[in-house]
Amino acid sequence: MHRSDAKNNRLQQLFADRLQIIPVGIESKERIEKLLADNRYMKDLKLPLVVEDKVLTKIFPHQGVPHVVWIYKGRVAAITTGDMIAEKNIKELLDGNDIKNWPMKDDFYEDHERDSLRFSSGLYSRLLPYVNGATLSYQVDTIGNQVRYRMTNATAVSAFLYLYSQIQQLPLMKKERIKLDVNNLYEFENLDSIPESIWMQKMHFLMNRHGHYSWIIKIVYRLSLRI
Repeated sequence: MHRSDAKNNRLQQLFADRLQIIPVGIESKERIEKLLADNRYMKDLKLPLVVEDKVLTKIFPHQGVPHVVWIYKGRVAAITTGDMIAEKNIKELLDGNDIKNWPMKDDFYEDHERDSLRFSSGLYSRLLPYVNGATLSYQVDTIGNQVRYRMTNATAVSAFLYLYSQIQQLPLMKKERIKLDVNNLYEFENLDSIPESIWMQKMHFLMNRHGHYSWIIKIVYRLSLRI
């Protein structure tokens, strides 16, 4: 339960006869009541609450919140992050549209392909689209003077900063410290009012590379041309 509860109140009222939003918490009833009284974002919460939950968290295990389980016609239709709770998405589900391509939240995603690539031989480079269910991650394996890098659901900016940091130590790169001089800023920042998960699905990528250390400098240079 957080600042977005005001949005959830509005959506509940908008779809009152077709939708029920139920926030779930593991905290005690007393702690939730105190939060409702003290937090200005939660004082006007009009949704039914589940407190001291020990059942739903076992049925739908997760590591990060918000963790949103969409149940439609008695079945789990999707599991997403909180930014997907939007009027457009609710309409899509209630209208019976296909939502199988929604960005999925899976805190226990296992990358089996990564394990197979770890033991493959030869030099290669692969650039693939966003991996649904996976989070941003970096893996590095070194063998002699060769290196395998795998960046999952990265952007051009995050990939550049990560690879550049392999060459030279960087300070904490806050968003305010990064200036983008590009032709199409939308490829690097979510400029529209779409959920961040949707934008990530469009713009993030997976890159596998197995080669000599010298390739890092080449890749950094190529990424810098985009940035």
